[in-house]
Amino acid sequence: MVFIYRQEILKDVSLFTSQPKAKFYDELFINLDLSCIPTQNSKFGRASYSNHSMICAFIVMKCEGFSHISDLHDYLSNNLIIAHYCGFDISRELPSYAKFTRFIREFDNDMFQTIMQSLMLKAADLSLIDLSFIALDATLVKANVSNNNPRLGVQTASNQRNEKNYEFYWGYKNHILVDCISGLPICELTTGANVSDSSVTLEILKKANSFLPLAECSFLADKTYDVKVIYNTVHDTYNGDCFIDCCPCNHKCWNNDKKNRG
Repeated sequence: MVFIYRQEILKDVSLFTSQPKAKFYDELFINLDLSCIPTQNSKFGRASYSNHSMICAFIVMKCEGFSHISDLHDYLSNNLIIAHYCGFDISRELPSYAKFTRFIREFDNDMFQTIMQSLMLKAADLSLIDLSFIALDATLVKANVSNNNPRLGVQTASNQRNEKNYEFYWGYKNHILVDCISGLPICELTTGANVSDSSVTLEILKKANSFLPLAECSFLADKTYDVKVIYNTVHDTYNGDCFIDCCPCNHKCWNNDKKNRG
């Protein structure tokens, strides 16, 4: 009889995960609208896992702060109720490390952009974002390694000269437009690390304005965006104002340009 009870307990997947955490993921995924994304992707074969389930799994990875896909796989295997809330059939084998890796490598990034736009529109409807104050900045895509690699970039992780603390990154950077009131990202663009921050500003503003109006906005940025065309575009196209940290070198060039024009 004890053996039967033991078997029944092991079948109850809800016993191995804290109830607040299980409730959090249950409510999160119930309210997450992924209807704009096809459930299956023929590119991954007939027996592929649901796109919606895989996306939910990677949301779990970010929420739990995991750096490695192997940690995500172990977590879902040990918390089957959360795997169930992701949409996986827990009576079957969960996706392997290779399946997760292939999904994130081959899934079309435009679909992630579609999800982001859908969420931003919903946030605007709920008045969660204001858009009167927006800011743009870029960040390097960090590589989760401790040793240098010829394929990686390297930068100091501290401004102190005597500290030999380094961070490694892949050759890409994320340009992120943020609503300053809520702190939520509005739009994102990924480029090579060699692309200057200011050169993509007009593109990302146009992209954001295509689904959320940026009229009469106040645009905030650091001195890497202190470029004349940005001031002109924000003022003339979006009827807004710029609050950008001045770069003396740029203004010196502007003054020289005025002198040359007479």
